[in-house]
Amino acid sequence: MPAYNSAQFIRESINSVLTQTLDDWELIVVDDASVDDTPHVLDSFVDSRIQILTQQRNQGAGVARQRALDQAQGRYIAFLDSDDTWEPHKLETQVAALQENHASVCCSAYQQMDAEGKHIGSIIPPRQITYEKLLTKNYIGNLTGMYDTVTIGKIDIPELRKRQDYAMWLQVLKASNKPAIGTQETLACYRVHEAGISANKWKLLKYNFQVYYQALGMNAMQSLYRTGVFLWTHFTKR
Repeated sequence: MPAYNSAQFIRESINSVLTQTLDDWELIVVDDASVDDTPHVLDSFVDSRIQILTQQRNQGAGVARQRALDQAQGRYIAFLDSDDTWEPHKLETQVAALQENHASVCCSAYQQMDAEGKHIGSIIPPRQITYEKLLTKNYIGNLTGMYDTVTIGKIDIPELRKRQDYAMWLQVLKASNKPAIGTQETLACYRVHEAGISANKWKLLKYNFQVYYQALGMNAMQSLYRTGVFLWTHFTKR
């Protein structure tokens, strides 16, 4: 869990982990040099399964996630931002889905909420997501994704300031060499901020080009083509 100036929401996010029905987990929170009350909120949690790491300067969510990933000891890797939440059975449901389907990657449906916590929509992934399909649109909500390090190892976070989560899931799915399981049950809640990238679809085009060009190593023409396909798929909601 990367955290930067998250005092308003992070308590709710951490509590959604503490209430998981599967209790064999570790939560690694990386405070990315917050200047608000986030450190004091984090100090209030005393559960031994929660590890708090602190960055000396702000370096972005990708760097914070990578530091947490480096410290992670568990078999399954999952991510939760400091303003989002999980349903209580999220981890248990997804671990079971991975094991029952002999899969390496899993995601789920999730709800969207505004800054006040009001539900404003739902996102439901395809039941199976291939690497080729994921290239056309980010069907894996980062707060719902989970992968098995035993079968594919740990996948580093690409060095992008924006959209590094999308680039990472592409690399995860490519490494798994088989489709991700898309659980249709709603297992998480994503907070939409008006200033965020998700709220401005046009900003996605610039950052998606960087995903294809920098993180995946495609040439400029391939990256432009993929960005065009993404544009068509994203705006037509296919």
